[in-house]
Formats: sequence, C-alpha cells, structure tokens
Amino acid sequence: MAKVADISSPAWADVRSFGVRRNRIALTISCAMLFNITSMPMKAYLSEYVPWSAPPLLNTSYANYSAFNTDFLAQNQRLYNAYTLVPGTSYYEDAINDVQVLRKAIALPAPIPRATCLQSFLLGLPGVIYYTDAQLDMVCDLASATNVSASAWHHRGSCFYDLFCNIEIGRSCLWLEAGDAIKVRNASEGLFTLTYAFSATRFDAYLWFKFVYRIGNTIFVLYRMWTQYYRHCYHLEHLLQTSGHRTDVSANEWRYELVLGDPTAIILRDPWVATTFLIDMWLSTANVGIAVLRASQNGDLYIMFVTFVYLSRTVWFAYCGLCVTAYCLKKWKKERSFAEVDPTLVAIAIAFYGPLISWLSGNVGFLVVFYQWMFTCLVPSTNHSTQNELVVGCTAYTLLIAVLPVLYGFLAPRVHCRVFFWCFRRRQHAYSSHRYNNLKNQILLALLRPFRTNNIHMIARGGTVYAAYNASARLKNCPTFSLRSADCFVLCYRHGELREKIRLSFLSSLDTRETAIFEATTSTPYHFNELVETTKEGVSSFALHKPAQPSVWCL
Repeated sequence: MAKVADISSPAWADVRSFGVRRNRIALTISCAMLFNITSMPMKAYLSEYVPWSAPPLLNTSYANYSAFNTDFLAQNQRLYNAYTLVPGTSYYEDAINDVQVLRKAIALPAPIPRATCLQSFLLGLPGVIYYTDAQLDMVCDLASATNVSASAWHHRGSCFYDLFCNIEIGRSCLWLEAGDAIKVRNASEGLFTLTYAFSATRFDAYLWFKFVYRIGNTIFVLYRMWTQYYRHCYHLEHLLQTSGHRTDVSANEWRYELVLGDPTAIILRDPWVATTFLIDMWLSTANVGIAVLRASQNGDLYIMFVTFVYLSRTVWFAYCGLCVTAYCLKKWKKERSFAEVDPTLVAIAIAFYGPLISWLSGNVGFLVVFYQWMFTCLVPSTNHSTQNELVVGCTAYTLLIAVLPVLYGFLAPRVHCRVFFWCFRRRQHAYSSHRYNNLKNQILLALLRPFRTNNIHMIARGGTVYAAYNASARLKNCPTFSLRSADCFVLCYRHGELREKIRLSFLSSLDTRETAIFEATTSTPYHFNELVETTKEGVSSFALHKPAQPSVWCL
C-alpha cells in the first residue's frame, strides 16, 4: 500500500536550521563589560560601610558650638597622637569609628607675613581646602610668630562642622602637636606636627536608603542592558538560526559565527542611567570627600588602590556631561562641531584627572583660595569659623570632571595634535573592518582568529553608517559617544570556508529624519537593513533598503 503524507504536520518540520555558534572569547569579553557596568553601584562598598556594619553614631547632644569644640577636639587628641598611632604613620584610617587621620610634620621657617602665608606655608597641608577662618588663623599665626613656645602651642586647635545643603555630613578637627609626632615622640624646638581628622556622620535610615537605591540602580542597569542591547543580540542569533543572513541561502551550505560587541557605549549614552549614577555620587558626598583626602596620601598602597577604584565612579560626571552635550548638539544642529569620544579613553583619563585635580586643589594657591571661598560663600559670616557648606564646591568638582571630555570633543575638530596618542589621525581603515573601532575593541578583536587571518575569497560588508557619519555629522543620533564598539560581527561560512564578514550596527544610531537618508523602493536580500551610499554631483546621499521583516540592525 502506498504511503500517504501527513498533511497535518507543520510546514517547518522538514526545514533545517542554520548552524550558529557564539564566539566564546567575544562573549566572555562582552559579559565582563556587562559585569563592570552593573557592578558600578556596589563598587561603592569597597570604601563605604554596608548598613549592617556601620560604626556607632556620633554624639549630637552638644548644647552649643563651644561644648562641641572642647569635647570633640579633646576626644580626637586623646585617640590620635604620638602614643596611640604607629610611628611613621602619616595617614591612618580608624575603621571602627570611621575617622580619617592625616598628619604632617612642619618645620617653622623664619616668621612669615600673613599676606604670604598661603603661598609660603599653607600649600600641601592636610585638608587645607576645608579649613575655616579659625584654622587658617591658627596656622598663619604660628607661621608669623617670632617667639614660639612648644608648650603654648601644643594641642592648640579647633573643630568645625561639614555641611551639605545645611545637613551635617561630618566633623573635622585640626590641631598641633609639639615635635615630630610621626617619627619620634620627643618635642623638638621649631618642629610641630599638624593633625587633621575627619569623622563622617552616620544616619542608619540613610545608609539603608542608599543600599536599597543601589540595588534598584543595579536592576535598572541590567534592565536597560537587556532591552537596549542583549535582547537584540538574542533576536539576531535566532534570526540567523532560522533564516540565515540572506533570503537566498541554504542551511546545507552556510553556517555562522556571531561575535558580540561591547554594550558599554550603548548604556553610557542613556541619560536615565547617567542621571541615576550622578544622584548616587551626590548621595555620597562625604565619602567622595574622604576619597579625596585618601588620594593625597601615599603610605598605604591598598588604601590608595581602593580609593582609585572608588573615585573611578566619578567618571559618571563625565558621561552625564556628554549626555547633556549630545542633547544640546542635536537641538541646535551643531553635531559637526564635536568629535565623538571613546568611552574607554574617557574612563582612563578621568582615572588620572580626578586624583590630579584633587592634589592640585590643595597645592596650587589660587585653587586653595577658590575652594575655601566656595566652601564658605553660603555660610553666614558669624559662622565662618565653625562650619563649611560643601554644596558649591561639590558642584564645581562635578563640573571640573564633566567638562574634560566635553572640551576635548569641541577642541579636537579644530586642533590637529601630533603629540598625544589620543589625538593622532586614524588610519583610513575600511568601515567594515574590525580595525575601524575604539582602541580597546581593536586590541580585543585582533586576538580572535577570524580577524587575524586573511582570505582572498572573503567579502567584508557593513559599517556604512560610519560613511554616513563622515558625509554628514547630523546623521548621528548620539554625536558625543563613539558607538563602534557595540557593533556585532557575523562571520558567514560556506562549506566550512569564511566567505562573508558582516558588520552590523544599530539602525537607531542613525538620525533617519535627515534628508540625506531616503527609503529605497526595493527591499534588500539581507535580513537586516542595508544602507547604500549614492553620489550625485559630488553630494552623498544614502538609500535605506529595508528587509522583508523589520530589523534593528543595519549593515
């Protein structure tokens, strides 16, 4: 008896799927970048206390400033002196009470006039930018005194409140100790040790609020990563498995290797993510201040490492500045006046620039004066010796970091610099090449075998969005960030031989509202959008050929 076909079987039952594998090295690197971004909120706890292990609360029951100054100064002098600290210790962290102690031995020069006290004596002293009038008067009186008695100046000092938006975030004390209390314990004529101690204020409810906020921020970043990048990568892999890269290919002949990109740039350009990180940093003003103090010491390498990791989070000031700049450039159609920046190079630059401006702020005269003015400009004149208000100074610190990549972006198109490595003219690589990429991704992709071998039969396609950018900067949807690292590469093998290398960019990176891009009347044989450059009378325009099914990718 003849067999009858089962017409109830689905049509796709006999359709063979295409072989697709993810490049493991690229996947590992992509996941590492994902972890780096999503762990950023919790990196704060390398330097901060988690809520359940915070130090005891500070005493807030003082009747007035005089009582606070007398009691708190005596307490600090009792805890941190030549007999309680290890000899040779210029920086000490009291982890139990969350107190940062910085000391410096000073040799008294010939009497210095008060007018030159700043340049001749104050620069480089511990915590100098935070000094109120009382601390400035004490140190300069010592420097200008003609007959200095060690006993008269021993333990002389005062304390003050550190406020942020009129909320106490810490307390600082500065006092003198006769002799070199760092190396020896005997008083010496003309030699004093200056000790600066900062105690952070703790609020249990506030610490828990920050902890919950950071968990929420981590979840939010993961959500944005998925919706803006990895979801589309997953759909791309599924598309290749079911349909291949073109409409006219057979699963019997073709297989694919998917090389994922770096999602960092996609998430950095997200203004919502940048704003949440900016808020996180401003919620931790006291801890940033502590990190600035720690950055000024070099006695404990572990503390310095943790401090630099913590201060690396300030790079979000720069990313937020770039997001704001991108909005303004698009609004006023000034995209051509800005050169997009590499997010990795921004992070590297801020890693050095942040500690540098922290050091300069306490060692350059006009910066010391400027910071001291900012910390007292909102304080009533009657309280200039008892408290600081840090909000103006913190705003300036934020802007100083935010402005660095913005200045570079505006100056780069106008300045041809041949000295610094990040200013050199790039080689004219083909837009479809992995070499036309950010510095980090050039190096990482060069490690992959398919990008190291040359095949005369292979055709490289894609990257046309960058030709569009070059023709008209207005076609950039985000004119401040370089998005090259986010591109995925599809390696197409026919009968086991690499025949096509396709570079896929996000169509959303193009501003398709511009007249330089028009929708073609014919569709593309690819399963992705295809951008084709046409030139007429020396003017470039781009035809967008769409696939049969909508796609977020463009070659």
